[in-house]
Amino acid sequence: MRYELGQLVKSHHDSSIWMVTKIDRENEHYEIEDGIGTCYYSHDDILSPITDKEFFHHLQTNQLTSTRLIKSYLKSQGMQ
Repeated sequence: MRYELGQLVKSHHDSSIWMVTKIDRENEHYEIEDGIGTCYYSHDDILSPITDKEFFHHLQTNQLTSTRLIKSYLKSQGMQ
């Protein structure tokens, strides 16, 4: 399992940003959330970490508006 709770990731299916909210090591999948309550299950091979450039692009173009996801990213970067 490559990702941690609270880490922001993107799906290979689209450019949406998700936050890891649960890790199920027994079944080897994650629960990911979009910041407005929509949750899905996903696996390592479908996800990848977001880059700083992607984060700021989504933020500047208003594609990322969830305070929860923004705070999680800032916390992971030691900025909060």
